[in-house]
Order: sequence, then structure tokens, then C-alpha cells
Amino acid sequence: MIVLVLNCGSSSVKFQLIETDAARIEADSDRCLAKGIVERLGSLSLLHFQAAGREPVLAEEPLRDARAALDRIMRWATSPEAGIEGVRSVADVQAVGHRVVHGGEKFSASVRIDAARRLVPNASPVSGIAPPIASGDPSVIQLARNAFSSDPVIRADALRRLGRTNTVGDPARYAGAAFTQQDESSCNVAAQAQVLQVHGLLPAGQTAASQEQALIDEAKERGFMKTGTPPEYTGSLLSERGLLVVKGHGSNQTALTEAVKRGSVVQLGVDANVFWSTGKRTPAPHSVLVTGAEISKSDGSILGVYVNDSGTTPPGAGKFVPWSKMLKSWRGNYAEIR
Repeated sequence: MIVLVLNCGSSSVKFQLIETDAARIEADSDRCLAKGIVERLGSLSLLHFQAAGREPVLAEEPLRDARAALDRIMRWATSPEAGIEGVRSVADVQAVGHRVVHGGEKFSASVRIDAARRLVPNASPVSGIAPPIASGDPSVIQLARNAFSSDPVIRADALRRLGRTNTVGDPARYAGAAFTQQDESSCNVAAQAQVLQVHGLLPAGQTAASQEQALIDEAKERGFMKTGTPPEYTGSLLSERGLLVVKGHGSNQTALTEAVKRGSVVQLGVDANVFWSTGKRTPAPHSVLVTGAEISKSDGSILGVYVNDSGTTPPGAGKFVPWSKMLKSWRGNYAEIR
């Protein structure tokens, strides 16, 4: 069988194509068919590929990320020019392995991923401060494939499980405060109520859900709410209680991106019809709470955010939303709670 062995770093991808079988493994006589490296991902990348018994191939090409690098590696490996014995298509590669940093005391040689997971049951790469992005328990091989998926949710889930992201914020904690609003125009107040619950600023024994009507009455009395909450009053109930709220109305994307990357909770004005993908073109002002985000370790980009949405039943409680969709639905106003 032929195995593709990868070592994906923050700005490079190293690889080997190894021919092996049970007898070769027993005799420690695996054969390297090809090897190489792609360096400087995200700019003009350096390529160094070499098939066994052939001269190295050196080139420079713009490659954005590890996904583009792997695609380029496999296009070369399966080409007649590479001339790799037994490799004519991707289907000729029967398995994929990835280098791990350390096996600890339990592992001194290669093992199947399923065996490793049984021996180290507490080695789940999923962060404890964020709800799951996707359900299921995919194998590491499947995760390696999913990391290059065109579906942003599947890709983010795989990268997070593989330890390739940083989780900022505390979405799991805020998910516990999520509820479905009872007044169709109280989304802005409902979002603020959840923040007040997490910060312990509601009356003793009360929750965001139980205090919704009281906070609506207060917002109307103070002029913060009429038939809905005007963007300029987003976060006003919070600042009245001493929380530091930085408001942005008509702000640029850069300011919002920086707020999310800081791990701040952000109350965001969105178009509900875009956010919920209803297909309707009439703008529908809505407010949601961004409680955290997944940040790519390779390039620092935001893969997606965790959102509490009081406008759905059941409520969105730490639901993962791709960053591209979030920006598409954004109406230009927000309040950052620091």
C-alpha cells in the first residue's frame, strides 16, 4: 500500500509518499517513493519536490494555505512528469498519516488512530469553552479530509478538532443564558438580558428569560425601545449597569473583526432574512449575541463565530456561524462588551 505522510505547520507542508505493507513494517524496510516541502504559505510559496531516483523539482507559486499546497502536491505526485512508481491518481494512495508532536510514554511506534483514542480517552482536541461545531465523532483520517472541505462549517469543525484553531471568548458559558424572546420586537433587549445574567447583574434567583418583560418595560421607560431598539441604543441597558460598552454604528468591517478577535462579546445588528436564509428580500432588523469565535492558527483569520439567537425556537445557543455569512447579514452596527 502507499501512504501519504503529512506534516502541516503554520506556514509549510512537508510530505512523503511511502510504500509499505505488513512485511515491510515488520522488517522496518518501508520505501520512500517521493518527498518534498511547500514553504511560505500565504505568499509566493517555495516548492521542493523529489521522486526517488529523480532530480528535484524546484518552483515558486502563490499558494494561499495548506489546502492549496496539498492540492498542488497531489497534482505533481500523480503527473507523468513526477514518474512515481504506482501513483497515477489520488485513488492509488490508500492511507494518510500526519506527524504528531509527541507520543508520550504510551506510544513508541506507529499505531492506528482508533487504538490511540482508546488508550488516551481524555485526549479529545475539542475545546471545553465552546459548544460543538458539528455532531458526530469522525476519525482522524476523516478529519484530515474535512479540513479541506468547501463547507465552512465542516472545515472549521475539523480544524478545531485537529487543534488548528484558537477559541476566543466563552461561548459555552453564554450558551447557558440563551432563551427564546417572547416579544417579537425584543431581540435587542433579550441579547442584553443574557449578558446581564452571565455578569450576575440580574436580581437574585432571576434569569434572562424571567427578566425579559421587566427589562422591556425599563427600556421603554428610558426611551431605549419603541417598536424595537434603535441601533444607537444597543447596549444601553448594559452601560447603565456599569459594563464597558463600545458602540459602533456604521462602523467598518475592520473594527468589528478586531472586536471579535479580542474575544469580546459583541451584540450585532443583522438582517434576519439573510441570517436565517429565509429567501425574503425585505430587510428584517434583528439583534444577536456573538459570544466567541474560532481563529485559524495558520493565518489569523476568523473561521466563524458562536452566536446566541433569541429569535428562534429553540433558541440559538452558541450556534456556530461561518464568518462570511455573519458579515453578509451584518447591518453595520454593533456594541462590544469589554
